[in-house]
Amino acid sequence: MSGDETGDSAESGLRAIRPFLGGTLFEDRSLFDMTSRSLRPLFKIQTTSEAVTVTFDLPFVEKKDISVTTTENTLSVDAKMRKTVTMRVGGTVQRRVQFERYTRHISLPVRVKPESAKATFRNGLLRVKIPVAKKGTKVKVGP
Repeated sequence: MSGDETGDSAESGLRAIRPFLGGTLFEDRSLFDMTSRSLRPLFKIQTTSEAVTVTFDLPFVEKKDISVTTTENTLSVDAKMRKTVTMRVGGTVQRRVQFERYTRHISLPVRVKPESAKATFRNGLLRVKIPVAKKGTKVKVGP
């Protein structure tokens, strides 16, 4: 499959979900960043009382090319694709753009312990599990 076929396939796939997004797909800059030539991967956040698990969809990526950074309230992912994806973007005047990586920076719904984060990558899915930080710390009152 050539880069053009991949781009055409990705473009037609994105067109198929356009009605569910409630707007014009190619005007929604949250799906891609033209300046860095990066796509914003789809993701899902699951929160329990014990941990926050974020799953990213990263097709065309190898484990060695993924960078994950987390703080107490944010999570960032940057991943280089093993092959570029070409799409036509724009409104009336369209142009072909080659995307070379995925980047995403998200705010987490609760405070977490970034030093205890664990990540796994399998079949194009990156799963990052981060323990929830305790809501408070008991303070001992001295004499």
